[in-house]
Amino acid sequence: PGTTTIPLQDFQSNIDSIMGEGWLQQATEAGLVEVIEGEGPNGESGSWAGDRIRLYTGSMPKDGSPAGVLLHEGKHVTFEDVLGNSLPEYVKDLHTLADNGNKVAQDAITHAAIAVADVLGIKHNLLEGGTKADLKNLRALIEQERPGLLAEEELAYFVQYGTDAQTGTGFWKRLINQIKA
Repeated sequence: PGTTTIPLQDFQSNIDSIMGEGWLQQATEAGLVEVIEGEGPNGESGSWAGDRIRLYTGSMPKDGSPAGVLLHEGKHVTFEDVLGNSLPEYVKDLHTLADNGNKVAQDAITHAAIAVADVLGIKHNLLEGGTKADLKNLRALIEQERPGLLAEEELAYFVQYGTDAQTGTGFWKRLINQIKA
């Protein structure tokens, strides 16, 4: 994958194209989002700073977008709050998309499992060509250790990847509209 630098004007245009004209400036002025020109301290594209989202123009994913990173980081404060009791229904819909062959949904579920397992220190073989059974077993281990965490990460990666691919658009738009509301 790798990272790239995105000029500030393109950065703002990309986010505003998803969130609405002028959204990034309003969010910045309100202290909800901080855009930092340059790379993240650890090479990250974005982070949650406890009270605001930080986005780094110098370390955006080459195959991603600022809006995708914003929405991924935004999940740290919104999915459970915004989706509430409907969170399991959204996760079920995501898995239905994946089961029906949607590559973005499949990638989001796999990437979420890898990322969460790595954070929790759970060993896995998914980067070395693990099977669907390996993924299923890893997901079960994660859910046992940190119930609910995987669901939020799966949705966050789908929002991030879906922003870039515009796939599963009906589900993606429903999820984005709920986040924006």
